Order: sequence, then structure tokens, then C-alpha cells
Amino acid sequence: MEFLLSDRDAKGWADFFRRGGTFCALTPPGAATTWLAWSLWERFKRPILLVADGPRSLDRLYRDAHSFAGTLAPQPAYYPAWESLPGHGAPPHVDLLGDRFAALTALGSSSPPAITLTCVQALMQHALPPDALRLQRSILQLGQELELDAFIKQLDGEGFSFSTEVTQKGQAAMRGGILDLWPTTSDWPVRVELFGSTIDSLRTFDPSDQKSRSKIKSIELAPVREPLDQLTATVFDHLPREAIIVWHERERIAHHAALYDEVIGETATAEYTVSFEELRKKSGAWAQIELVSVESTPGEARALDFSPFRRRTRSRQRCFAAGSGGAGTATRRCGAQHPRAGRRNRPPLLQHTRCAGTLLGNIREAAALERFF
Repeated sequence: MEFLLSDRDAKGWADFFRRGGTFCALTPPGAATTWLAWSLWERFKRPILLVADGPRSLDRLYRDAHSFAGTLAPQPAYYPAWESLPGHGAPPHVDLLGDRFAALTALGSSSPPAITLTCVQALMQHALPPDALRLQRSILQLGQELELDAFIKQLDGEGFSFSTEVTQKGQAAMRGGILDLWPTTSDWPVRVELFGSTIDSLRTFDPSDQKSRSKIKSIELAPVREPLDQLTATVFDHLPREAIIVWHERERIAHHAALYDEVIGETATAEYTVSFEELRKKSGAWAQIELVSVESTPGEARALDFSPFRRRTRSRQRCFAAGSGGAGTATRRCGAQHPRAGRRNRPPLLQHTRCAGTLLGNIREAAALERFF
């Protein structure tokens, strides 16, 4: 897929990246924010950290980013926040921990994700430092010598629970020379078959019927829990220096961060978190883009000359002509009634099947436009 920036905006971003600091721009409507993130990555090949105001906004942005990526762009990473602070409520779910470990591992690799999506609460929560994360990761490979008793103790220390069958992440089961386990960062559980002390076979299997699916050459293991005594870092300790931080809806982020600061004070969990003020100080080491809906001072924010479907007007019109009359009528009505919806400044059509492949169709698109206006 081709992600487009206008020549004016591309030059503006390039000048900004050379200078560094913070760039302020008006927030594009709806899913256009994630399209903008993909556009920046494709143009400048610098990792993007896209920050939402909370878990719900994060999930929506992640779905948008994943849909825009399709099969032609690298898949985005997802770094969620704990559902509750340590000592208050249930411990984090293993799926959530797997997402956190996978995102931090990818950020610290030689090929970091194109886009990593997170929320301000996750940034305010402590994380494992890079060295501790590396020590807690392990890899099983075909032909590897494995001391089984020591490895089982390792799994137990990392939080794996042993049962008769593996049916969910974080579980392990031992039967003779066969070890089943489901790492938090893996989509499928893995069956490890040993010949003596040598790994003879690695296969994924279906937890519903326990039947093998496919052979693999290696599997990476991650812990099932985050040791609280080792949570001394933040996401910024894993973030590459060339990355760009994009704050989506600066005003809402500040509001939700203030609410979270209050919760941290009430629950006395400051040792596991950082304040929003400290967080913004840490973020000053990276180039930043603040997307705002309301300018704090006149002229502060730049209006982007940004249209994902620029140069595709005829294709778009043909697609609408072939679609439902209601969707096309709604779109034309928006263009007729609102001066900003002229050919140059019309808000981008947010989700278009012809241009974005897996995205929703014309009726959903028109509904999104009507909600925006």
C-alpha cells in the first residue's frame, strides 16, 4: 500500500526532524491519525511511538493501524497498560503480559517495529529494564541440549503453571519425553519432544484437540509475570533514539494522565509508576509530534495538507458509484454543506475498501464522516 504525504508536509516534517524538538499539528479525523503514522514511517523510516489517551482509544488505533498495514507493511506492535495497579485487583492477564514483553523485545531489537501503539497509562507504569528482559528471555531450538529438570525449575520460576493439559497461555505439561508449553508471546502452544537430552522436534499444536499443527525450528520464551522488584525502567529505556513520539489528542492525554496520577496517589503505588510531569521530561530526548484539537495559543498548531486518498479521486468516485446510494449521498452532502470539505481541504475518507484492502465499506465510511461533522 502507498501512504501519501503532500510535498508541503513532507518538507515540513523533514525540516522538523533535522531541528528536533516538538511539532504541533491539528489532529486528523478518525483513522487518518494512523494513516499519518504509516505515512511518516514510510517516508522517513524512523520508528513511530503512537500514544493514546487510554485503553479504549489504544484498541481503536491499533485496529486502524493493523488494517492499514494489511500484508504490504510490517505489523504494528501493541504495548498495553496493566488492568490494575500492583496490589490492587487481579494480576495482569497472560495475554496482556505477552503483548508487553513482545513489544519491549521488538523495540530493543536491531529491527524495531515500524509503529508501536501504547497509551499514556502504560508509559507511566514501570517496566523491566532492557538487561533484565534479556536475562528472562530464552530460546529453544532444534538440536539443542536441554537439561530437563533444570529447565522445568526455570519455567516454574518464570510463573508457568503445570497441569495435565496445556489449554491456555502460561501453562506447561510434562509427559515422559514430551514437554508441552504455551509461551505468553506465542499464538499457539508448542510441543517439545526430546531424544535423550536433545530437542528432537518442535511443533505447534491446537489446544482444543491437542493435535500437532506445524513444525517449527525455534521458539522464544518469555516470563508469565513481571517481578515487581525488577520493575525499575519505563518504555523510554527501550525506545530507539531515532524514534518519533506522536501524542494523539494532547489535551485528552493530559486529562487522563492527571486522573491516573490521582489514582496512583490514592493507592500508594508511586514506586511502580512515574508521574506525567516526569514522563514528559523523559520524552524530551526524542522528536515529538503533538496532535491537538484545540490550540492553547493562536497559530500554535499547523493544519496538515494531508489527504490519504489524494491522487485517487476518480478511483474513489467509481467505487462510490458502484456502492450504495446512501453512502455516496451522505458523502456528497458533507462536501456540500461544509466549507472545509472542499476538494483541497476535505477530511480524508477514513476507511475505504478499494484503497485500504481489508477496511470497512462505504456505508461505515459515510457514517464515520457524519459522526465527525
